[in-house]
Amino acid sequence: MDEVWIKKRHLHLKSANHQQLGQLLPFLPGFLAVSQQDANNWLIEYDVRTLQFGEIANALKPFIPATWMWRWRISLYQYQDENNRDALKHKDNACCNRPPRH
Repeated sequence: MDEVWIKKRHLHLKSANHQQLGQLLPFLPGFLAVSQQDANNWLIEYDVRTLQFGEIANALKPFIPATWMWRWRISLYQYQDENNRDALKHKDNACCNRPPRH
């Protein structure tokens, strides 16, 4: 079973090759792996506690098309990653307006 902080994203990148991605991504803190699923599809794995998708998108800028769909996808993935990171860092506190038990 994967750890909850490991995020896997499937990306469709037409003009990328393994060597190019292998040169850009490993230098990002929190990056774990990249694998090619087929000709244009890639699986990217990273630690959401230290790396969010916006940073990956900046590194992959030459390969990501400048379309509204990709801008929306980047924003959505970044939002999800920030929420996951914040949830993992959140300490358990009282809920439902009840004081914590001592």
